[in-house]
Amino acid sequence: MSPNRVIEYRGLLISPGDVDAERDAVAQVIQLWNASIGRALGARVDLVRWETHAIPDASRPPQDALNQQLVDDCDFGIAIFWTRLGSPTRTHPSGSVEEIQRLRDKRARVLVYFSNAPIPQDRLKDEQFDELMAFKETLRREGLLGSYDQIADLTSKVQLHLTSVVASLLQRDRGEPSPEPSTPPASVLTAPTPDVRVIIFPAETIPRTPGVNHLLGIRIQNHSPVVVFVTGVSVYLKSNRALLLYRDAVTGAELAGRTPLRPGDSLHWAASGDALLAEHAVDEFDDLVVHDAIGRAFKPTPGELRRLLETWAREDAEGNSREGDHRDRSGR
Repeated sequence: MSPNRVIEYRGLLISPGDVDAERDAVAQVIQLWNASIGRALGARVDLVRWETHAIPDASRPPQDALNQQLVDDCDFGIAIFWTRLGSPTRTHPSGSVEEIQRLRDKRARVLVYFSNAPIPQDRLKDEQFDELMAFKETLRREGLLGSYDQIADLTSKVQLHLTSVVASLLQRDRGEPSPEPSTPPASVLTAPTPDVRVIIFPAETIPRTPGVNHLLGIRIQNHSPVVVFVTGVSVYLKSNRALLLYRDAVTGAELAGRTPLRPGDSLHWAASGDALLAEHAVDEFDDLVVHDAIGRAFKPTPGELRRLLETWAREDAEGNSREGDHRDRSGR
């Protein structure tokens, strides 16, 4: 195969008529993906939408025409739902359901997302909503659905998952085996700087993790088209000392050796903010760093670690002050 050859895949955008903003946002994400990650992969995605790809055809039922023109020629699907399931067809509860099923029948992957946005009261009494909930429960039992809170959340997930889908299709079509953890990193890390994103945030577990008041959530996302081997998560001090976060504060699991992070995958880790603050003052901290097997460093948004630690230290100080006031008033 010529190294300059670009393979195009057709992705079907599936949804009823209550998520127009999401449809437009996904279309923009696909354009950006084609220009960046797709170019690095040697792949391109043609997002198939009835608005842009369907041809008027009055000779047969509308869904039959769409199936022949659009659905049956697609390599994968992206489905989005909020309050409606869609209009029924001759054989299925809705056109969206029929399109998902036709893709699944030929073993094509379908990324299904449900919005967590508040539901208008009048929609809750609609038969469409009841049918949607029944369909959602069916998918839940089969482990096929995802969710999103806002459009920005949806587009971030679509971009991440799209990379995984296309990487799998390329492995199939180019005859390339899936990279294994034992593969030397130099043979799979073809990009000098993989697009690995580190997100840190205040987290909680239900029930709460015993002994941890401030939980630092760490999410490591591989948006690049290559496998990245994660070897460690550390917090650096301004003195250049590193605090290795080798044990997850929630699960107790250890991050040892090389953990493969494949295209479109993410790794979740947790650290105790209480332990960090107990050992060092806030102004001693520099940044959180994720290292890979060949020594590259990936960091979260600059200053984010300090901001979280400062917030927690202030909350602890205010809590101690309130406890002191209480003791003074009670005379104890």
